[in-house]
Amino acid sequence: MWEYLFGYAAATMSALSAFPQVFYTYKKKTTEDISFLYIINIIILSMLWTTYGVLKIDGPLILSSSCCGSGNVILLLMKLYYEKRLCFKPQICDKPNYNLTRVTPADLQVVIVNNDGTPRNSIV
Repeated sequence: MWEYLFGYAAATMSALSAFPQVFYTYKKKTTEDISFLYIINIIILSMLWTTYGVLKIDGPLILSSSCCGSGNVILLLMKLYYEKRLCFKPQICDKPNYNLTRVTPADLQVVIVNNDGTPRNSIV
């Protein structure tokens, strides 16, 4: 009984671990202080732990690692977006101080851009 209680408590804390950073990043609109390799490492780690949890049929482990991975995927997308490596609408991203409230879901288009803001021809 106690092992499940501790397991679900740890799963809840682990699942929520990335979301304060996601909220802070959304609020400040910058990801300069977050390492790209750290985010990738946590995402890979979460995928491995989720796979292990599925193989062992361990609910708390599956829950915590998949939620933690999801939060870090959101953080990765925010890092790419705020560093202007991923732009949803090139016409808006070309303007300085663009406002995301003007973008509607029908307008979303993913474009990968170079460091200078020009669209990249290929993903590779």
